[in-house]
Amino acid sequence: MTENLEISDDGYRGTVLLLNPNGLARTIIPVGVTFRMGYTVTIYNTGNGAEVTFDPNQLRYSVEIENHRTFIFDGTYWRS
Repeated sequence: MTENLEISDDGYRGTVLLLNPNGLARTIIPVGVTFRMGYTVTIYNTGNGAEVTFDPNQLRYSVEIENHRTFIFDGTYWRS
């Protein structure tokens, strides 16, 4: 991962991201208003030098080094 990443609803039930932030803090930004209720995003931070922050504008949850977290969209907000 060399920069921040924007994701959108891909038409499936969810997304799994295996990310190595390469030593710099990165953000994953959900974009668009078309996410369906129950849509999930699972982030695995495979790196060893920085964290990955999901939804920096609302939830602001950081996935620490060598950890993972699943986020679920409730129709209005992302939940962890």
